[in-house]
Amino acid sequence: FEECLLSDSLNIRLEAVASEYCELISIAKVDCKNVEQVLEGYGVKTIPTLIFFRNGLEIIRLEGLCHCYEIELYVRHVTQF
Repeated sequence: FEECLLSDSLNIRLEAVASEYCELISIAKVDCKNVEQVLEGYGVKTIPTLIFFRNGLEIIRLEGLCHCYEIELYVRHVTQF
């Protein structure tokens, strides 16, 4: 149940940021319960984890629940280049 609350809270934050930057970013969500190989492949050890990619390369990783302004700060950084 606690994971669902974290997921819902993060989804609300991501949707707020995504709506503002919809032409610049894409968001993909992975259900960590069903794709352990993806978690292992990206070295995810904390749920939730946000990984920002540019041209297929990881450039920023945020682990744990983040405030909306933190996510937006990183999105701004990612989209500047």
